Amino acid sequence: MNLRERQTPNIPIVRHVSLNNNSTLRDDVLSEWIGTREGDTFNLDRIEQDLTDIHALGNFQSVSYSLDHTADGVDINLDAATKSWGPNYLYLGLDMEGDLAGNSLISMSAGYSREELTDKGAIWTSWATVGDEPGLQTHLYLPLTHSLGPFAMVSGGITRTDQAIYSDDDKIADYRLGEAFFATGIGWEFSRRSAFTIGVDRVNGEAKLLVGDPGNPEPEYKDGGIWTQYRYDSLNDRDFPDSGSYLNLLARKSLETLGADSGYERYEVALAHVFPYRNHRFVLGLQAGTTEGDGTIAGLFTAGGGPTLLGLKRNQLIGPHLAVVQATTRSMHLCPSCPDTSEACWNMAASTRTRGICWAATPSVLPASGLVWTHRWDRSR
Repeated sequence: MNLRERQTPNIPIVRHVSLNNNSTLRDDVLSEWIGTREGDTFNLDRIEQDLTDIHALGNFQSVSYSLDHTADGVDINLDAATKSWGPNYLYLGLDMEGDLAGNSLISMSAGYSREELTDKGAIWTSWATVGDEPGLQTHLYLPLTHSLGPFAMVSGGITRTDQAIYSDDDKIADYRLGEAFFATGIGWEFSRRSAFTIGVDRVNGEAKLLVGDPGNPEPEYKDGGIWTQYRYDSLNDRDFPDSGSYLNLLARKSLETLGADSGYERYEVALAHVFPYRNHRFVLGLQAGTTEGDGTIAGLFTAGGGPTLLGLKRNQLIGPHLAVVQATTRSMHLCPSCPDTSEACWNMAASTRTRGICWAATPSVLPASGLVWTHRWDRSR
């Protein structure tokens, strides 16, 4: 035996993996994210990744492990402690938007979410909005197996939004759009980060003239079609991401057989990537879309106002084609309770948010360029 062999420690074999799960989710749901198997060579990095994957489900307050060494190997005991709060959640929000020209928008929202609706992890979310643009919406996500794979979704609601019509920078009309919508679909989750969905939807709406020439039309419109969507999301945090990417692809075909006033096709793409540099986070984003055919009001794109295109009035640009490129910066400032490093403070603020451990100042610089146009050769905006 050479010196290298004598200095190499014996790495134990995993004899047994046990799971203590006190949530309402089935053990099979968690087992899907445990990569350590009986008979494997003990790998601490793999175990830590298993803990991270289970905790990322969002249902557990803590996930830990313990080891029992035996003559035949090592037993791994995983413990997943459910949250001391939930699975019912209440959300409150306030939306305020205005400019120096007297245009303002104020809305308040309240939402309710019920997680672990089934032992496979179904989630039901509903929210209501009151104010200038009221609405009521609901969404159900329903996994069909305990592992990654097929799922179903259902969503619906009623909304009321205001849309101004501009000629250059002059407002010539104000409309109020009332819509009722319903969508359902089935999909497949390839991983925690990516999923594909196909479904059908239906929209009924009407446009009421509030301000403008009384001779302006007040159309009622109907839309219905089939759609497919692919989504990839590797952002590591919803509010303060410091790494990752986001991609959303959507294709929709409106069909008269499903109740649409006219047939047309609509394609959308949205993507973003986070570039970390010291205590700064640079986010580069792109949003684009196009409509082929004679689309209804529901098939039009809008842009303008915060946070997409500052300097323009809210939804000032409207048309069947859209392209917006945007860059955002966020900076993290150290605080006395987090004297370590800017990276540590960023990560702590991302995980604790409102608990006062760190203060995440996020002044955003928003250089953006975008346009919405009517014809492919008309890009005057």
